[in-house]
Amino acid sequence: MRTRKTRVTVETHHVLVVRSGRHFGEDWCVECCQRVKLVTADEAAVLTEVSLRTICKRVEANTLHFTETSDGRLFICLNSLMPIGD
Repeated sequence: MRTRKTRVTVETHHVLVVRSGRHFGEDWCVECCQRVKLVTADEAAVLTEVSLRTICKRVEANTLHFTETSDGRLFICLNSLMPIGD
């Protein structure tokens, strides 16, 4: 008697849909060399489903593109958020 093996392969894809009542700001990202959409650090944490602390650590480690305003507000380049997947 022969046994049959069945192999099941599951492929998953992550899709990020951003819907907001406001428009994200745009500015020049030095790292991307283009105009990009910017989000606050809090919004970045929500969008990527990580903690604000993780976002701040990544900013300090220069793994996220960011800009800081003169009044201390931190904005993250939306393009640089895409690779996050903790």
